[in-house]
Amino acid sequence: NDRLSAYSGKLIIASEKINTNPTMDTALVNAVTNISNIRIGKHITMEIEANTEQDAEITAKESCEQLLCNKVMEYYTFEIKPL
Repeated sequence: NDRLSAYSGKLIIASEKINTNPTMDTALVNAVTNISNIRIGKHITMEIEANTEQDAEITAKESCEQLLCNKVMEYYTFEIKPL
């Protein structure tokens, strides 16, 4: 099948726990006492054209690893669904 299908990609990129923002942690803990370990991150949505859902997952993974995510300080997860 040479026809491409459209897929929706939802990507979450977040800082590792060791890179939390202590100033923000302190401010939020002072305001609301039951919050800690705040992580700053990015929520990215995209449309991917691919032959299969597996190909769309590969595209999402490559996008994260090569462009969107700094793997020294961040980790990522993603979800792919047909449109």
